[in-house]
Amino acid sequence: MRLYFIPLLLIAHYSLSQSFSVVEIPEFGNRSFEQVKWADYDQDGDPDFIGFRRHSTPAMVLFRNNGDGHFNQVVMDFPYMQEAQFEWADIDNDNDLDILLVGCDSYCGYDDDQMYILRNEGNDFFSRVSHNLPPANGISIADFSSDGNPDVVLYIEGSGQKFFENVGNYTFQKVYETVAGGEIFWVDFNNDGKRIFL
Repeated sequence: MRLYFIPLLLIAHYSLSQSFSVVEIPEFGNRSFEQVKWADYDQDGDPDFIGFRRHSTPAMVLFRNNGDGHFNQVVMDFPYMQEAQFEWADIDNDNDLDILLVGCDSYCGYDDDQMYILRNEGNDFFSRVSHNLPPANGISIADFSSDGNPDVVLYIEGSGQKFFENVGNYTFQKVYETVAGGEIFWVDFNNDGKRIFL
């Protein structure tokens, strides 16, 4: 027991002893976000991000990382959302990252849920595209079919989780469903190239 316990203590001490400093970014001011998702959407080698905050105008904002410690807010016509979940994914396999957005757009009643795919057209422009995914409250992305296309799991309140295989051209086929709710975590725990969800 001691042979395993001592190294773990040393690792924990080393990790916890690291110091962090606060970096102030002038462009943000006192702004805070309830959700942030980072990704290099413009493929310039540094991470950019989308931030979301309820009851703000706009509720969602996209910031491009200039690579010098400063960010520029990109003018975007995001759908207005009261509640939102979103993910970055190259959903159309054209080698740039698109945005998948779910949530409710008004008072979050029974019929207010939405599902958007915003295609990355380049030059800081995203367009809404047609698709056959249903409105939802939560979203997770993983290539669970192992075909190179990012697939989609949606959480629909009152219905559970629906698993949709991406068959191309913004078309998705439901392959599995469960009444479970909550967030999904993907992991290839046995390194066989296939992900399972938790």
